[in-house]
Amino acid sequence: MLRKLLLAFGSVILLSCGSGSSASEADTDVLRPASDAPQSFSAIFATPVGAKDCQSRLVDPVDRVELMLVKSFDGVGDYLVPPGKYGMSADELLRINCRTGKVIGVVKK
Repeated sequence: MLRKLLLAFGSVILLSCGSGSSASEADTDVLRPASDAPQSFSAIFATPVGAKDCQSRLVDPVDRVELMLVKSFDGVGDYLVPPGKYGMSADELLRINCRTGKVIGVVKK
């Protein structure tokens, strides 16, 4: 009986460990790194300290290009970028970690 209980408990632990994190899920769709993108983007509007939500608009702190949020999930946002910027085409989005503003990579729309 104890053996069955331990086996069941071990199975639950293994299943929960294999469920993956949102960061790894966010990385699976990435096609490639963005070229010439800044290390991180800034919010256009003031945000509360510790905010985890994705901002509707971000800005490149170097050349002031604005990005618009298309979709977000688990603290990650996919942003619309002007075609040609950062080596991207019109059918691609730029995935950004919304908590840090750091670029994750280029994904399909």
